[in-house]
Amino acid sequence: MKIGFITERMLTGFGVDMVIDRVARGLGERGHEVTVYASVTDETLSSDHYQLKLVPTQASPFFPRSDLAAQRHLGFLNSEGNEVYFVETFPFFSCLPRLKAATVAVDHGVSSAEGFPVKIRANISYMRFMQYRFYLKYASRIVMVSEYLKSGLPLGLQKKTTVIYNGADHYSGVDDSADDSLRRKLGIDRNVLLLLYVGRLNSANQPYKGTAELVEMYGRLRQENPNIRLLMVGFGNRRDRAWLESEGVLTIINAPAEQMPEIFSTCDIYVTASRWEGFDLPIVEAQSFGKPVVGLNIGAHPEVVAAEKSGFLATSAEGMAEAIKRLAADDDLRRKMGQEAESNAARFRWDDTVDQYERLLHEVVS
Repeated sequence: MKIGFITERMLTGFGVDMVIDRVARGLGERGHEVTVYASVTDETLSSDHYQLKLVPTQASPFFPRSDLAAQRHLGFLNSEGNEVYFVETFPFFSCLPRLKAATVAVDHGVSSAEGFPVKIRANISYMRFMQYRFYLKYASRIVMVSEYLKSGLPLGLQKKTTVIYNGADHYSGVDDSADDSLRRKLGIDRNVLLLLYVGRLNSANQPYKGTAELVEMYGRLRQENPNIRLLMVGFGNRRDRAWLESEGVLTIINAPAEQMPEIFSTCDIYVTASRWEGFDLPIVEAQSFGKPVVGLNIGAHPEVVAAEKSGFLATSAEGMAEAIKRLAADDDLRRKMGQEAESNAARFRWDDTVDQYERLLHEVVS
């Protein structure tokens, strides 16, 4: 089958981009002819199993203008001869009414507007309204990556929506010697309890990620227990690094994908103070490495964390801090929850994800 994926970007370090890469790669391995169309790419995400083509679309701080820019590619996309299009991100949902093929809208979630300036909140409100009240009704089918996201759709759209969870088995483990190697690079002993966060590091650009709150919480924890350290890894710049290091946080900016297994293996507990998540891939990745997790009871977290078994989901920052202290003080509890975490993460396999996408393909075409 000839399939196209349409997305804003294909760059390493972004969860949605990695998900598209895995699904497109999986379908290509099964004999489908797959092309990914992206506005921006640095070719760090690419595969022998799919083509990558540019549909350069100029971003605009005025989101309706971005929608219009995306629609200028309709002639080209309709001439490509694809039988099915997976439309993955803004602003390409605006193409759904006029694509001349079966279409599947894959919604990874419209993030919370909490903490953003007024103009950005207005853009997020526009995006949510246009997708859920207009564009998505033109899709043959809709895919959501969690039940939480599906529950936020209008009832009419829920009837044609399938929940397909992301996989999390894309990293291989590392041996114990690698754990000590990274700790030596970071300048911390093996007996130091290492907390890990993976994701966007800038507290202003994505305030709902809760990085400022996490750093503040860490400061209080370290005052009580100097043997606790926090490592924050993810997309950021030198200014982000300077801020985090000034707060005593260990930082790795823009870590390459091949380093992530070592990073996950090295930590003792995975933590996140994010206040909105449509799936939260890093919290599942951490569990796949047998790490207990601590986060807030929000978004899709109750679906991807086995609460009180693979981790703790708190209702407040204070509750998170108490859960971290409890795990820090009990080696056996950390070990037991780590085993539960690994078992829980085994539910999220890319082969299963691609199976569901392939079944959906045949349903849409038939």
